[in-house]
Amino acid sequence: MNQTITSAGPCSASSGLQHAGPAGFFHDVFDAAPMVGAPEHGRPLAREGRPHESAVRTTVATSREQQIAAAALVCARYEWRGYSTGSIVSDALDTRRPATTLVTQSKGQVVGTMTLGFDGPAGLWLEHTYPEPVAAARAAGRVLVELTRLAVAPGQDSRGVLASLFAAAYGVGRLGHGATDLYIEVNPRHAPVYGRLFGFVPASGLRVCGRVKAPAVLLCLDILGLDARMSRFMGASPSPLAAAA
Repeated sequence: MNQTITSAGPCSASSGLQHAGPAGFFHDVFDAAPMVGAPEHGRPLAREGRPHESAVRTTVATSREQQIAAAALVCARYEWRGYSTGSIVSDALDTRRPATTLVTQSKGQVVGTMTLGFDGPAGLWLEHTYPEPVAAARAAGRVLVELTRLAVAPGQDSRGVLASLFAAAYGVGRLGHGATDLYIEVNPRHAPVYGRLFGFVPASGLRVCGRVKAPAVLLCLDILGLDARMSRFMGASPSPLAAAA
């Protein structure tokens, strides 16, 4: 779940009370969800709205300070859940696998993070646990990206933080890299949440993730389907990818 931190150029998703395009779509997705219980999240989604979103901003981690803060947040949240964190730092030093780490900041503090890993000669980290589905997708000519190291600090408005992170991830992964398939490893209890929110479907059965020493299932999202949903949300016929080309 731990990736080399690199920059894919400027990308940000600032949160506010008014949104358009992908940012608005992801905010609506999380507003419609009763809660997100993924193990890395700070607390269940609040239902009282988004009063503090204007102070939340997600960018690509470009400084060493941001990288250290992101890793520390992931370690803290994983340790709280009883997951092994030994690979977080060591894997981040593996420059063979290109990746982009996103950080969400509020009042100058990193309150959320996720890392997008991109396919390449060294493959994806999740292939350690799920080699078969990844190999099949790659053989079919799919463009793969993995979402890892998702964490939100406790006490935060997880709705706004997650919406900002996912909007920025869409910009980096889909619009920046042309990804067609997004993979994420989650605790089996939380797989239905990702299915309801975005349309993720199981790509493999229950296995043990060796990097965090915990049970996990692999989920996959066909991003073309997400494009279609987003286009309907924005009242446009072409996909956001086509519109950005």
